[in-house]
Amino acid sequence: MKAFFQFDDYNIIDVNYKFNNNFEGDEAVLSPIFDFELEFEDETKDEADLILGIELGDKDLVSNSFYLNCKVQGHFIFNNDEFPEEEKVKFFKVNGVSILFPYLRSLVSDLTSKGSEQPVILPTMNVAQMIKDQEEKHNKYK
Repeated sequence: MKAFFQFDDYNIIDVNYKFNNNFEGDEAVLSPIFDFELEFEDETKDEADLILGIELGDKDLVSNSFYLNCKVQGHFIFNNDEFPEEEKVKFFKVNGVSILFPYLRSLVSDLTSKGSEQPVILPTMNVAQMIKDQEEKHNKYK
């Protein structure tokens, strides 16, 4: 029996890590900024690539000793024609982000552990709320 939603594969598609060894200020509270994009392969919306990213730290290395921006991309396949298109899109978003988040979380911990600082370990998160927040943010600026 074939699962109706399959996680095919993932890749790390972008990593940008900066570290200022001479940083002397107090470390700022980290506020990760998550982003995701869903790209369908065709109009049937049966296959999609989902890109999940995070930006963390200070790009200019002024208020924090490091900056990290990275993205992972997963390929997903939907094997059920009975779902309406709108439900497929929602399913890809929520389940795709839920599946990719541990890979992104591991990447962040691994990259930030390769220096003289403590590794950043992202907490678990409410994926549905994160998606809702991002969609509200994007709709606000349209």
